[in-house]
Amino acid sequence: MAQRRSVRLGAGARIAALALSLAGCGHTDPFASPPYGSDAPFDATPPARLTYNAAADRAPAWLVDGTGLLYSTQQTDRLDNDVCAAVLPPAGGTQRELWCDVPGGPDATDAVEAPAIGADGRLGFLTATGSVGTTNPQRAGIAVASSFDPRDGRMVRTFPYTPEGGTLQFTADHLRWLDAGRLVYVGQNVRVSSQCQSCPTDTLRTGEAVTILSVDAAESLPVVLSGTADATGVGGARRRCGALHAGG
Repeated sequence: MAQRRSVRLGAGARIAALALSLAGCGHTDPFASPPYGSDAPFDATPPARLTYNAAADRAPAWLVDGTGLLYSTQQTDRLDNDVCAAVLPPAGGTQRELWCDVPGGPDATDAVEAPAIGADGRLGFLTATGSVGTTNPQRAGIAVASSFDPRDGRMVRTFPYTPEGGTLQFTADHLRWLDAGRLVYVGQNVRVSSQCQSCPTDTLRTGEAVTILSVDAAESLPVVLSGTADATGVGGARRRCGALHAGG
C-alpha cells in the first residue's frame, strides 16, 4: 500500500507557485484605464466676458456651425419677467436673435432654459409658463425644436412626472443630446419657501437622478439611470463596455 506523504511548501515556494499561476492566466489587467488625453484647457488664454446683463445669463450652447452661442437670458425691463432665448456672436457684441413670450405669450411669464443643440441642429430645451407674479408654473416640460429657434418647439415630456424606478421630478436641467433621438438630463425636485408672508421667496432645486428621454418615440417615457440618485449635473456622456457613464 502506497504511503501518503504531505509536502509543505516554504513561503518562498508558495509565492513562486502563486506567481506562476497568475502568469499563466490570460486575462488582461482589469484595472487599466484608457488614456483620456490632456486635462489642460483647449485655450490657455483667460476667459473673456461676453454679456453684461444685470440679470442672469446662463446655459450657453454652441450652434452647430460655431457661428454663435444660444443661451438663456433674464430680461429685467420686461413686466412679465420672461427668461428668453438669445443668440450671441462668438466674440460677444449685439444679440443676433432674441426670442421671448415662448411658449405662453405676452400675458404670461415664460421661460426657455437649459438649451441643448444636437449634431443635426435640433434644439432640446426646458420650457415653462405661468401667470405673471406667481412662482409655480402652470405648465412645464421638455420641448424639442427642429432648429435653434424655440418658437417651433413641441412638448415631448411634461412635468411633474415620476419615471419608473425613480422619484417625483418637478423639472429638469443640464440637458444634453445622447444621440440623434435621445436626451439625457438631471431630473430635479423644486421647493419654494419664504421666511414670512412679506419676505421674498427662495427657490431650492435639488437633483433626483440622471434620466434618459427618447424624444422621437410615440410616447416619451423617461428612464432613470441606475446609480445616479442625487446627481447634480451631466457632463460628457459616453458609451463604454455597453453601459452609459455620465461624467461630472
